[in-house]
Amino acid sequence: GESDGADEPGFDSEDAAALHSALAGLDVRHREVLALHFLEDLSVAEVADVLDLPDGTVKSQTSRALHRLQTALDTTRKEARP
Repeated sequence: GESDGADEPGFDSEDAAALHSALAGLDVRHREVLALHFLEDLSVAEVADVLDLPDGTVKSQTSRALHRLQTALDTTRKEARP
């Protein structure tokens, strides 16, 4: 059946603030690639079309952006711990 979300990890206002801060630290191109691919649910080919880039560039920029986002989130979490 349909999941009620009970098994999903919680996402609170601190998580949202950390994500917002991490995204703000990315350059514009990386934010664009992530937004189009994950928020707008576009395929790599569609993102490449929108941004007028080769598919390989979209893939590499997505990978770099996700790595930088993860690094920023890890840093934010470490700083938030007492």
